[in-house]
Amino acid sequence: MGPIRNTEHRRAGFTLIELMIVVAIIGILASIAVPRFLGMQLRAKRSEVFANLQGIATAQNAHRELYETYRATAWSPTGSTLDGSPDQWDPTASGWALLEWGPDGDVNCRYRAQHRRRNRMGGWVRIQARCDIDDDNRNANWFMDVDPLGLAGSSQHMVMRPNAVTANQNRF
Repeated sequence: MGPIRNTEHRRAGFTLIELMIVVAIIGILASIAVPRFLGMQLRAKRSEVFANLQGIATAQNAHRELYETYRATAWSPTGSTLDGSPDQWDPTASGWALLEWGPDGDVNCRYRAQHRRRNRMGGWVRIQARCDIDDDNRNANWFMDVDPLGLAGSSQHMVMRPNAVTANQNRF
């Protein structure tokens, strides 16, 4: 009688080494993709701030053309901006209904406009945004001065700049 032959066939499947290689490749890809995704989220939040500041400035200029003055507004939405989640816009906050401006959907920042009068020519307006853009539990303050007559001492029509808190957030 000859040697006994093993007639079992090898089961279809992957070896432990093959599975470990696949997991390692997925881990490497994730370590590359996640920081890029978080960076894109940060850029999107910044873009929202600038788009809304520009939209409010346009509404302020339209209001000035109609009524020969800018419109001051209260902070909207009310409440904290440090929880990291978008808040629903509050159009009933003082001044916003008269300005006839509102964002498309929820916002990550709080916004307000302060009317500054220097003389009878209508003055100028400072539009502010306050939010925690990079989720570090510190609010960043952004503002835009709308000053077509140069009353605030600015030679530019609009100035957008972050305050010192946001200096480490790659200024745009």
